[in-house]
Amino acid sequence: MRKGYKMTLGVLTIMILLTLTIGTSYSYYSISDVQDQPNNLTTTCFNVEFTDGTNGSIKLNGDGKYGYPMSDTNALKSNNYYEFTLKNACTSEGSFPVKYDIFLGDKGSNTLSAEKIKYKLVEVTGDSVTPTGTGTKLNTTSYPITDIVGKEDNMTGIVNGYKLGDNATGLATNASKKYRLYMWIDENATNDIMGQTFTGSLIVYAYM
Repeated sequence: MRKGYKMTLGVLTIMILLTLTIGTSYSYYSISDVQDQPNNLTTTCFNVEFTDGTNGSIKLNGDGKYGYPMSDTNALKSNNYYEFTLKNACTSEGSFPVKYDIFLGDKGSNTLSAEKIKYKLVEVTGDSVTPTGTGTKLNTTSYPITDIVGKEDNMTGIVNGYKLGDNATGLATNASKKYRLYMWIDENATNDIMGQTFTGSLIVYAYM
């Protein structure tokens, strides 16, 4: 009986010593150091220029020849468009491409419903553009614009937003893109739209 007791005690003693040895070795080989040089963070250029075209604004107020329903084909042949240019004005070394989203915002006071309006955003390449295809109903592009409005003072009061297009790959340094925005009243609209108006502001939200 006594012999068995001594063997058990001997095994427990070895296990305890082994544990203490590992713990001591871990502490002995731990090393700490401090960085000698500072980390430098330098901001790069971020500047997008917005330029209006010479064609004026889009009129959908019933005054003039564009304030009535029309087909997509006729609308895209008309001169009732808004032209603008976006340019990445950065030229410094290390500048990044600028991404952007294009919205149409309104202050919620329009009487002409967005479901009665169609649009097409066309990129102008070269000296002219010949848009083809069909338009998209404005109400199908509704976008929660609240987050953007909260960051920009000049958009105070805008409550509705419609996303018209974007450039997710980015506009390269010193590069530019010209666009035409066509908007018209859907040909399927009825006489109940008479006297109604729609006013919207183009919004370009640039980011990296």
